[in-house]
Parts: sequence; C-alpha cells; structure tokens
Amino acid sequence: MEEESDLDWLEQKEEESNLEYPVYCVRCSQRISNPICEKCYFKHLEMWLKEHNIQSHIKIKILQNIKGINTKENLNETKCVICEKNTLSFCTYCYFFNIECILSKSGVEREIIKDFRHSFNYDIYHYDYSPL
Repeated sequence: MEEESDLDWLEQKEEESNLEYPVYCVRCSQRISNPICEKCYFKHLEMWLKEHNIQSHIKIKILQNIKGINTKENLNETKCVICEKNTLSFCTYCYFFNIECILSKSGVEREIIKDFRHSFNYDIYHYDYSPL
C-alpha cells in the first residue's frame, strides 16, 4: 500500500476547499479568505464591548447599527466555519471597516478604537485609513 505524500494530501485538500469557492464580498467584490459570518463576528463584538467603559446607551446604539449591516443579502452559498449555519456577505476587511466607522461616528474614544483594531487583528489595515 502506497503512502500518500504531503503534496498529494495538500492538493486533495485544495480541490475540496475550492468546491464552494470563490466567495466574494458584497461591498468590495474581493474574495473572502476568512469565512466567518457577520453573526459570529457580532457575538465577539458584543463581548468586546462589555470589556470597555462605554456608556450603555452608546453601546446599544452601536449594536443596533452593527445589526443593520448584518442583514445584507448575498448569493454566496458557503457557510461560516464557526457556526456552519450562516452564509457570508462581507470580507473581514470590509466588515471591520464598517464597525470602525460605527465606533467612530458613535464618539468612541480613539484608544478604544485602537484596542478594537488590535483585539480583532484589524490593526494591519490601519494604513488605509486616516490615522487615529
């Protein structure tokens, strides 16, 4: 019996993963490489918001605004790798850009927004935006 080489295994996994791809972002039309749905990100954002000293009424407004962007219709059929229920609409970049805009418009302090970028590993994109 012949053992499968690492290269053969990798090629097989690539073929399997391409069955549902490509999946594109509804905002920027770029390929979604991190298939996590907005609802799963939203759960993480709720926990993150609880850790910060932001007034309750502002937190509620932020969460309502985030829910508003989570309702985008899409033609993607690929399911989220976390919940395996919801389909994908946004790439990580666009989703977190929207969140950062909501935080900024809600008057959240710059240090908290910097923590947001860091906590969600989004700070790698900060060069594309005006500095905080």
